[in-house]
Amino acid sequence: MDGSIGIRLISRYNFTINPVKKEIHFVPNKTYHYPMDFVLGGYLMGYDTDGTLRIIAKVNNALCLHKLTVL
Repeated sequence: MDGSIGIRLISRYNFTINPVKKEIHFVPNKTYHYPMDFVLGGYLMGYDTDGTLRIIAKVNNALCLHKLTVL
């Protein structure tokens, strides 16, 4: 299996890797219940680990999220 998990998603969990059994165990941490990132007025907004709402990036085109300028 091949794949990628975004850092903003994986940061919501504490995880343990067991290479012998080829397992990864995820346990939700304190940021698990924070709302997911969202776009508002041309900016990508999200919550930091303290629960403070922050601007993460400026969106060049509100309909095209892959064009981000990280602030």
